[in-house]
Amino acid sequence: SINQYTTLESWKNYFLFPALENSLYALKPGGHIALYIEDYKGHKYTGSVKKKMTQLGQNTFIGTIGWEDTDRQKSKIRRAYIWRKDKK
Repeated sequence: SINQYTTLESWKNYFLFPALENSLYALKPGGHIALYIEDYKGHKYTGSVKKKMTQLGQNTFIGTIGWEDTDRQKSKIRRAYIWRKDKK
């Protein structure tokens, strides 16, 4: 998806944020969204993802799940952010 947009802002506004909105809309109350995303090449956007989810409402941030990626020469900790859709 990143190759379809010329700037990080357009990627966030026309791909990432609509995908979050659609996912939250389709999710049943009590269901969970697990999003693996990390800042990339000096671009910081995980904070804006968390902020967007707060703005969308109808969800509660649960926390993160981490794992170690050992497929590389240097291991790296990866994490997924977890939200639960609020019950009505």
